[in-house]
This record gives sequence, structure tokens and C-alpha cells, in this order.
Amino acid sequence: MGLVTLVGVAAVSTYAMMLVVQCKYKLKQQGNIISKYGEIGYFAMGHIGSVIVNTALVISQTGFCIAYLIFIASNAHKFLDVSKQLVVSVCVPPLVGFSLLRHMRELAYVALLADFMCILGLLVVLNIDLSYMDLDHDYIEPMGVVSAIPFFFGVASYCFEGVGMVLPLENSMRNKHNFMPILVCTVVIITSLYATFGICGYLAFGNDTNAVITLNFEGSGGLVTLVKIFLCLGLFFTYPVMLFPVFEVLQPMVACGNKLENPQTTQKKGILLRAGIVLLTAVVAAGIPDFGRFISFIGSTCCSLLAFILPAFFHLRLFQDEPSTCGNRLHQLFLCGMMLLGFVMLGAGVVEAIDSVF
Repeated sequence: MGLVTLVGVAAVSTYAMMLVVQCKYKLKQQGNIISKYGEIGYFAMGHIGSVIVNTALVISQTGFCIAYLIFIASNAHKFLDVSKQLVVSVCVPPLVGFSLLRHMRELAYVALLADFMCILGLLVVLNIDLSYMDLDHDYIEPMGVVSAIPFFFGVASYCFEGVGMVLPLENSMRNKHNFMPILVCTVVIITSLYATFGICGYLAFGNDTNAVITLNFEGSGGLVTLVKIFLCLGLFFTYPVMLFPVFEVLQPMVACGNKLENPQTTQKKGILLRAGIVLLTAVVAAGIPDFGRFISFIGSTCCSLLAFILPAFFHLRLFQDEPSTCGNRLHQLFLCGMMLLGFVMLGAGVVEAIDSVF
């Protein structure tokens, strides 16, 4: 069931990204220049639409960064036998330094290093999974656990949430007509990788598989040490890249106050804002013990809103003047189904989060 859910979420998420691009070109035909997801929300719903999109983007991106810190702290806690709070505290100063970089291009080498570390770490994870694998495990359930589908849906939504980056990427392409085929091919490759690692991990550890797979690896030498170092460093260097869109949304709010304000004062406010957000993610990460449930909650709530509910709703609003043909009515019915799925999973995520607390 997990594999079916993964493929289903990947397909619907990809289609939602296509809907966002279609909305952009619909608005372009009306003489509007669109470069951000929030701008589509503005033309579809007014100011409240822009606020909803930007708020969900800020929460989801910040949530990703919190999840990275939880992952790093969980591994370092087990490997170095130190408290998770101490690990998070050590990470804060360099992350604050990275957060002060003003332009995305300044993070290019950081992003490249993060990708390199993650690839090395994942290759080692696959190697270890294969060494643990035993197809005769009696605790492996071929159909999975049906009751865990809402939880996994949230995790899968978290994994494929990229709708906020669709328009910037499409706008940056020289040959924009190639965007859709490239997007589909990329998602197919990513889905295949997710499925491969998920299946191998489950075949290796069965129902004892942890949300953080590295916590299943026994010992502290050789490959186990390498994979933990590579993945922790990879996510550490990914953190500033993922937090950058948050600063893009919030920074103008600091600068749009008093126009007569000293530029140095505005700059200091920006520095405090960036440092404050990093500290906020650290405080939250230090207090959350469960990596899996946290990303499932973010996926079920913010990611469901951004990747299922809003694209379908915006498309229905912006294309409501289309001729009422049978094909259009079926498409509208499908979009309503997307929205319903998003609302159901959003509600399930909230209920599960409340249940886990109480």
C-alpha cells in the first residue's frame, strides 16, 4: 500500500504543478506578469489568497528546516551520546552565519556540497540495507499496514512538495516548452529512488524500521559512521537553501516600514529577523522527539494545502469562464476530488498530531 500511495501522491503532485503553470499562462493572456505562486493566489482570491499561499510556504519551508535539525540531532545523540539539545545548539551559530547570505547564488557551493554529501550518504544507506536484507523475515507484511496510510500520505506529500519552486524554475528556463517533459521525467526518477530506498529499507528491517533509517544501523564504525556523517552534513548544508524562500517572503515586511528609516537600521532588522528564524527552528527542533510524525504533520497540513487544495481551487477560479463541455465538467469534477483529498488528509494530519500529543 505504501508504494501505491507514493506513486499516487507523486502523480497528483506533478499534475498540481502543471495546474499552477497553466494558471500562470491564463493570467499572462490577460496581460499579467506572474513570477510567484503567491501572485496566482492574489489574482484568484485577492489579497487573502496571497496571504494564504505565502503563510503556508513559510510554515512548510521552516518545517523542513526543523525536520533537518531533528534528523541531525537524533543521529548525533545516538552516535556521540550527547543530548539532542546540545547538538542543536552547536548547529545554530554556523546556520545563523549562512542565513545572512543575501543572494541565492552565494549559496550555490553550499547547495552543491549538500547534494554531494546526500548522494554519498544514500549510496552507503543502500549498501547497508542490502547487507541486512533477508527476504525470509516473518515480520514483513507485503500489503503494509492500512491504518498507517494517513501517516505515510503526509510523509509522501512532504517529499514531493515543490509547487512553490515551479514558477521560478519555469521562468528561468530558456526553452519553456521543455518544462513539462523535464518535470515529469524528474518526478519519475525521484519516485523510483524513493521506492527503491523504501523497499530496501523495509526488506532489511521490516516493521522495526525507524522513521530515521540510520537509527537502525548497529555499531559505530566503518560504513555506519560514514552514512551518518554524510547525511547529517548533507542536511546541514541544505538547511540554508531551504530557508532562503522564507527570507524572500518575510524580508520585505521588515523593509516596508518607515521609508525615512536609516538603511542601516533596516539592515539590522533584517539580520535580527534571519537570526530569529534560525533560533526559532532550533528551539522547536530541540523540543520535538519524533522526526517521522513531525514531517507527516507538515506534509498533511501545509503541503496538502499547497500541493492539492490551492492549485485545484485556483484553476477552478481562473478557468471558470471556459466553455461548459463534457471534458471540462469531468476535469472540474477531478479538481474537486483533488481538493476533497487534500482536505481529508489535512484533517487526518491534524487529528493524528493532536492524538500523539494527548
